[in-house]
Amino acid sequence: MVQTLDSQVRGLWWLVLIRGILFVLLGIAALLQPAVAVVAFTLVFGVYAIVDGVMVTIAAIAARKDYSGWGWLVVQGILTVIAGVLIVSLPAAAGLVGVFALLWFLAISAFVGGIMQLVAAARTKGGAKGWNIVGGIIDIIFGILIAVLAITSPAGAVLATVWVVAIGAIILGVVLIVAAFRVKRGDLRVIEEEVPAGVV
Repeated sequence: MVQTLDSQVRGLWWLVLIRGILFVLLGIAALLQPAVAVVAFTLVFGVYAIVDGVMVTIAAIAARKDYSGWGWLVVQGILTVIAGVLIVSLPAAAGLVGVFALLWFLAISAFVGGIMQLVAAARTKGGAKGWNIVGGIIDIIFGILIAVLAITSPAGAVLATVWVVAIGAIILGVVLIVAAFRVKRGDLRVIEEEVPAGVV
C-alpha cells in the first residue's frame, strides 16, 4: 500500500490551523496589552535562553573526550544561562532594551541599505536605475524616521514596534488559517511522489 505526499500533508492541515489561530490570538493580545506583550515575549525568550544554555553545557561536558573545544561551549552555555536569568529577573527592562535594539537595528539597516541602493543605481543603466534611486531614497528616509522616533518619543517607538509585530502576527495567522483549509480541500498540493506507507 502506498500513500502520496499530498494525502499525508492534508492529514496535518489542523496543525497549520492551530498555528494560525495562535498567531491571531497573540497578535490581538499584543494590540490590546502591548506592555504585557513585551514582558511576556521577554520572559519566553529568557526561559528559552536558560534551557538552551543548560543543554549546550550538558552536551559540551558529555563530548569533552571527543571535542577539544568543549570548554568554550561550556562558557557559552553558562553565559547564555546567566543572560536568561537576568532577562527573567528583569523582564520589563530587558524587553525595553530588546525593543530599542531592534529599532536601531532596523534604522541602521534601512539607512545603509538605502545608500547601497543609491550606489547600485549610479552603476546601473536602463529602467532599473530609477527604481533603485526611489527605493534607496525611501529606505534612507525610513531609517531616519525610525531613528528620530526612537530618540524623540521612546514610548511611542516601543508602542509602534509592538503594534507592527502584532499586526504582522495577525496577518500571518490569517494566511495560515486560509492555507490550512485550502490544504484540507486539496487546493494546495505538493509534488506527487509516492512514498511507501512504512517509510514515513
